[in-house]
This record gives sequence, C-alpha cells and structure tokens, in this order.
Amino acid sequence: EFRRVLFRSTIAQSFSCSITFDLGSHWQLIYSPSYSIYSDAALRNSFDNSLLLTGSTTYDDWAYTFSQSYVPSDAPLIETGTQTAQESYGTSLSAAHSLNSQLSLQLSLSQNINVADQFDTVEAWSGNAGLNYQFMPQLGVGLSVSGGYDAVSAGSSTVFESYQATLNFHPRKKLTLSLSGGAQVSQFIDPAAPSVLTPIFSASLNYQLSPKTSLLLGASRSFNPSYFANQYEVTTSVNGSLQQQLSKKISLAFTAGYSTEPLTSLVPAPLP
Repeated sequence: EFRRVLFRSTIAQSFSCSITFDLGSHWQLIYSPSYSIYSDAALRNSFDNSLLLTGSTTYDDWAYTFSQSYVPSDAPLIETGTQTAQESYGTSLSAAHSLNSQLSLQLSLSQNINVADQFDTVEAWSGNAGLNYQFMPQLGVGLSVSGGYDAVSAGSSTVFESYQATLNFHPRKKLTLSLSGGAQVSQFIDPAAPSVLTPIFSASLNYQLSPKTSLLLGASRSFNPSYFANQYEVTTSVNGSLQQQLSKKISLAFTAGYSTEPLTSLVPAPLP
C-alpha cells in the first residue's frame, strides 16, 4: 500500500519574462527566466530558465510546425509533496492540410521526457489525427483520435487511446470559446492491471475587456502517469489570467489557478 503525506504548504510568488530571438524567417528561439519566492522558509527560492525553439514552413498545400523545448525547474509539486528538481524535454512535429474551404486535416507527433530527482523517469510518445469542419466563420467543430505510450522507469507503463470532440465558437469580436471533451482508455503493462476509462476535457474562454486588456479562463481534466511506481493521477484544474498590454513590446499578466491531483494505485491482475 502506498501512502503519501503533504510535507509542505506554501504561498508562491513567481516573476517571469520572455525574450524572443528571430532566427531568419522561419525560426524563433524564446528564452524565459523566472524567479519564485516561497513563504515557507524550509523551501528554497528558485531561479529557473526555459528554452523553446519553434519553426514553421509550408510546402504545397501543407503547413508544418516544429518545436523543441527544455524546461528545468525546482518547484514544490502536489504529487511529490515537496520541492522537486525536474528536467523536461519536449519535441513535437505537426502538419495541417486544407481539404477544401471548410474541411481541414491535422496530424501531430510528440515526445516528452520528464526526469525528477529521486523519482521515476517518464517518457511519453503520442500521435494525433483530427478533422475540423468550419460551418461558418464563427463556428467550427472537430473530431480527433490520439494514441501513445508512456514508459515509466520503474513500475507499470501505459498504452493509451483517446477520442475527443471539439467546438470553437467566436460569436462576437471580443469573445472566443473553445471546448473539447471525450474519454481516454489506458492499458497497463509490466505489471498488468485492468484498463481504466477516464473522462477528459478542456475549456478556454478569452474575452477582450478593452483593446489592451483581456481576460482568460480555463479548465481541464487529464490522465497522467506518476513519478511513483505503479501509480497514476487524474488532474483537474481551473485557472484564470488578466493580461494588460503596457506597450507594443511589454505586457503584464496576473494569473491564479487551482488543481487537484489524486494518486491511484494499480492493482496488478491478469489481463483478459
């Protein structure tokens, strides 16, 4: 039986900025330093950095995008209950193709590697295919199918498939609403365990309060492998952000959010 104790509670204040370097007409490099201050004296304040390289191009009727990210951090995690040094590496490649004036096809492949000090390493590979139909400029819908494999350094790894429907609604110039929902089926291997069906969703609302001020609200629910062996978590979160454009090059944002990340233990059993 696995038991977890929340070791620390803290108020975190983070200050960050982003610096963008244009590397020709197709590439951008974004460097984002941040400094976090914690109210609990037992937690060390941290200075973190992240790098994101993005590229895009077109060929015939296809549009391609590529991204590579590196994000080291030393933040307290709900999952581990303590301050945890992590390194995340992400690679993605996507392609979009317009089949006609209303129907479009989207394909993507991604790899994410998460390394946490003194915990399991999680390597995730996934692919996605989706069809989008634009009924009118203000309304679009879509269907997507995803699949992938989450390899955990110790404990059960996961094969998964997910199915989602999407809705993009832009009724007014100042308002944009995006919704997606569906289910993910996860199968566990080595050790084997019964499959898990998880409802998943994401939602975002963007409202332009004024030409320089915008309000963003979001919510999501997702299935994630855990840093602990033979555990998984279903993360549910809500967040909000108020953004103010101070000048052409400087903006200010205030964000707040809440999330729950309950861990569930696998019960090894023969597969049917």
